[in-house]
Amino acid sequence: MALVYVLRYFPTLTETFVYREAIEVAARGLPLGLVALGARADGAGLTDLPPWSMLRPGFSGLAESLWSPAGRAALSTLRERQGLKRAARAAALSGALGPDDALHAHFAGEGAEWAQALAACKGLPYGVTVHAVDLFRPRPSLEDVLRGAAVVLTVSAHNAEELLRRYGVRAKVVRCGVNPQVWQAARPEGDGPAVSVGRFVPKKGLDLLIHAVSQVPGLRACLATDAPADLGGPAVEILGLRPTPEIVALYKSASMFVLPCRVAPDGDRDGVPVAMMEAMAAGLPVVTTSLPGLDELVDEQTAWIVPPDDERALVEALSDAWRHPEERRRRGQAGRARVLEGFTIVGQADGLLRAWAEAGWRPASLVPPRPSVTR
Repeated sequence: MALVYVLRYFPTLTETFVYREAIEVAARGLPLGLVALGARADGAGLTDLPPWSMLRPGFSGLAESLWSPAGRAALSTLRERQGLKRAARAAALSGALGPDDALHAHFAGEGAEWAQALAACKGLPYGVTVHAVDLFRPRPSLEDVLRGAAVVLTVSAHNAEELLRRYGVRAKVVRCGVNPQVWQAARPEGDGPAVSVGRFVPKKGLDLLIHAVSQVPGLRACLATDAPADLGGPAVEILGLRPTPEIVALYKSASMFVLPCRVAPDGDRDGVPVAMMEAMAAGLPVVTTSLPGLDELVDEQTAWIVPPDDERALVEALSDAWRHPEERRRRGQAGRARVLEGFTIVGQADGLLRAWAEAGWRPASLVPPRPSVTR
């Protein structure tokens, strides 16, 4: 009996919350399988990966799926959605699944379509965790994928409300979390840089941050992002996407974490950014925006919050935070407490396994969760 993760990309630095969940699940004694549709070059630096058992294609799976009416129907649907080659690959992979396995996809996109097809080929249950891009910039298959799932999870109460309103689907909220022990204590009251971590995509608002920092005398910024290096300047250093140990060091030397999230022109937006949780676990205060979902992690006790796409308000918030080091320290301490209370990787794994147990899939024996970190 294994929990088989079905992922669009493996590995990738930008989805470490998936791998850390799997590490925590594996620590409970549950075997893990992995199906990956593709890879990203940025994942080459990942070293702390779970003990996956990679599923390998085989002729027996292809033959079995084609003989099964349910398998043929599922593969026909997958062919319409993703093409013949991917449908054939899924059929061949289905033979590596065990009779008591369950499949789980993070993001209700192409990976979830595969999980649905693989589950149908073998008569297994599948689940999905809905994040943000998959909900706010959905594929046409989203409603069908959600309605067929034995387990539907999502990362925020705002997302759960949207899923119910748009599709009539009731999702359980299982928040992403971090391991607070990894994040070394920062000194936000010092004169370190403002930092940010994330892909250089419109929803992150990093272009706005680059413009705003140069308007705050004395403040500089370090951005761990894949933006072109020449977008930086005297006050802004572009570091590229960096592995976790380097992000730990970056946060330790920082004065604040900044992520001016916005709704992108195509509708994409952030859910509850894990990079923000990590910064808060290190004791950094946050400067961010008032998008729904973010308010489930930050408030005026832990952050400076401004309207999205308001450069003047962002400059004022950065200036206020920069002028008040003791307030940065106070809000940073409150932020770490917030993460410890409800945004840990132990809680994330607990929520996943609890949801599967409630759906009737119960592994024979699991060790108890590791103790939560104390303050």
